[in-house]
Amino acid sequence: MIEGNIFNIEHFAIHDGPGIRTIVFLKGCPMTCIWCHNPEGLSTKRHIVRYDKKCIGCGKCVKACPQGALEISSSDSIVLDAKKCIACGKCVDVCCANAIEMVGKTFSPREVADITLKDVAFYDESGGGVTFSGGEPLFQWQFVRECSKLLRKRGVHIAMETSGCVKEDIIKEIAPHVDLFLYDLKHIDPVEHRKYCGIRNESILDNLELLSRMGKEIIIRMVVIPGVNDSPGTVERLCEFLKGIIGIRYISLLPLHKSATEKYNRLDKEFLLSDFEVPNDEEVKAIAEIFQSKGFTVQIGG
Repeated sequence: MIEGNIFNIEHFAIHDGPGIRTIVFLKGCPMTCIWCHNPEGLSTKRHIVRYDKKCIGCGKCVKACPQGALEISSSDSIVLDAKKCIACGKCVDVCCANAIEMVGKTFSPREVADITLKDVAFYDESGGGVTFSGGEPLFQWQFVRECSKLLRKRGVHIAMETSGCVKEDIIKEIAPHVDLFLYDLKHIDPVEHRKYCGIRNESILDNLELLSRMGKEIIIRMVVIPGVNDSPGTVERLCEFLKGIIGIRYISLLPLHKSATEKYNRLDKEFLLSDFEVPNDEEVKAIAEIFQSKGFTVQIGG
């Protein structure tokens, strides 16, 4: 039986697609974008995260850990040795302060359908539905396909937020089961794309063209990062490419934010964008005007 590894299911979302939606966040991603706002979704494996501010220093988690992976520091915060941790979850079970959390849980397609269909009345009323996000949901494409089949039988609108970083055959398999693609374009230049995301982007652009030929509805999403992808030349080059893409509803510009900083701290990872500037309203508006001058509809945020 196909199962999926999910790290969050968010109800009553009003972004990531039209109407009121439930967003299913799947673990695993082939890219390493330095601005990723869901770092807990990068790994395919489940893992432990800690909340130092919640810890009361009782030490129950230390005693419960069979691997000796936990200790309490002199400041009464949790110290986790990730190399020793096997994510058994025993520390989570005994923590009365909810200071330790397991990220990642296995679900069947039927379980996901049952959870998300509880809100079907809100989808129907608002024109909403279910959005699969991540991580990269196509990292678990067979699971997503089976979930989508169950939901679409009930008339639920399916959206998918994706980087398109998969083989062409996977796009062909999943596209008939998705109504709307929220397609993330990080950078138009393949060398710069590899610099900031870990891989080149030729297959990503090819897959976007494939979705266009298949007649799929698409929203292009771009995180605006000063000094990375916001120069007029870079934006104009992206516009030239997108002119050949049929089915684009609009361009969604998402200003860089640093709200994920605490997530990186919990994972003992460095947030590499800590020194980058957040774009101001005028900078984002200037980029929007370039897209608009080329005939594209633009939405800022969401």
